[in-house]
Amino acid sequence: MNLADAHLNAALICTTYLSYSSLDTLFSAGEDTADFEAQILRGDFVLLDYAALEGMEHVEKWIQHKTSDESNDVISPILSQLFETRSNDAFDWSAPSQSFMDRFALFHDDPDLRESLASTASFLTGAKSGIIAVGGKHSSTSGYVFKATGLTLNHGCR
Repeated sequence: MNLADAHLNAALICTTYLSYSSLDTLFSAGEDTADFEAQILRGDFVLLDYAALEGMEHVEKWIQHKTSDESNDVISPILSQLFETRSNDAFDWSAPSQSFMDRFALFHDDPDLRESLASTASFLTGAKSGIIAVGGKHSSTSGYVFKATGLTLNHGCR
């Protein structure tokens, strides 16, 4: 397996995992997530942290390492499904910068998917840097906010 295939497989696993219906309540806007937060901290959703924080990185690495003849036909429908499944209009998206849009130029045929990918990558960059604002307050190393497709989930880091 080459590096591009490894990143593609990892991206597909993360994206598919985040789309599982077993996580629906966890991602429901307005739901009390205290029980789920306890499950997360117990390790019941062991892949959640990794998939939420690193899945997009695998998409970007796949784009960087793929050969020019490789198509995005395999990953586009799965990414679109994730954004459709986990979208939440209650969160105010900011338009991603051109540098983030450029990272996903491969998806130029699907502008909505491209913008969703760029917005999520922009957000996750801020989350990993501890400079994201949620509800007017900045998040720090005491927690992270996962915002795949415009929804938030707060919980403490281990």
